[in-house]
Amino acid sequence: MASDMRASLNQVLELAKLGNEGAVTKLVEAVEDIIRQLNLCAKTHPVTVRNAASRLTHWPVMYSPHPKLRLNPEDVVKMVKLGSDFPRNLDPNAKWDPRELGCKIAIHLFKYVEMVKNNPEQYNHFPYCDAARKLPNFNEDCAGQRWWEVAKSVLTFSIPNLIADPYLSQLAKGKSNRKFPSRMEQKILERVNNRFMSLFYKQNR
Repeated sequence: MASDMRASLNQVLELAKLGNEGAVTKLVEAVEDIIRQLNLCAKTHPVTVRNAASRLTHWPVMYSPHPKLRLNPEDVVKMVKLGSDFPRNLDPNAKWDPRELGCKIAIHLFKYVEMVKNNPEQYNHFPYCDAARKLPNFNEDCAGQRWWEVAKSVLTFSIPNLIADPYLSQLAKGKSNRKFPSRMEQKILERVNNRFMSLFYKQNR
């Protein structure tokens, strides 16, 4: 049923991309109805919806120029407990930026360490596997520092010469750094460490 609905919406979406005005209208009306029903479910079946929303980073809400025709996004986020179980810091004041290079690398490391932790039998030939398997959950005290130690091992094992990597080397710009390879490597690790730790809530670092 879900696949049929998705296929139907995709057909209308393709027409909308071609500039079909009627398709745009139908698509918006369909999405609007789905969002209304979804947020109604959040009120009538809060536990079910919260279980799903707690692991997500986004949630659709209705918006209109008229204040009486729109939902307050902050109220909806609180209602469904959006991202409360997501394994990264979603605080509005979080410092990490998924578009920034250092953060992209940190997120990649985080996801990889998480995979190793959850599937150690698939990675038991790597030297960092045992340490990853013993890691605490991301939301425990001091989890950030322990996860970083494993992430650092993954990084230096995968790329022994950090300064030779064209992406990592961008994290250590500056003439003073380029003059001394050891300083450049230290700067790279510091930058990735900083971004990696920002993925954790302060109380869990």
